[in-house]
Amino acid sequence: SRTQAFWAPAAAYNLYNGPMAGLAFYNHSVYQRTFETELVPMYSVKDNNLAGLANFHLHWFHHS
Repeated sequence: SRTQAFWAPAAAYNLYNGPMAGLAFYNHSVYQRTFETELVPMYSVKDNNLAGLANFHLHWFHHS
């Protein structure tokens, strides 16, 4: 089994945090995996604070 991890620049905006910039780290691709993660730490320019998101997905595959 081979593990792959990817990263990409990320940008976002909302009224609370204002403009944000950061990096997205993830392991999902075209093919669905049993466990997929996505971490996106971001820096908020408006309030000089850290923000972001995290997603974790566990897929159960039924084999017949």
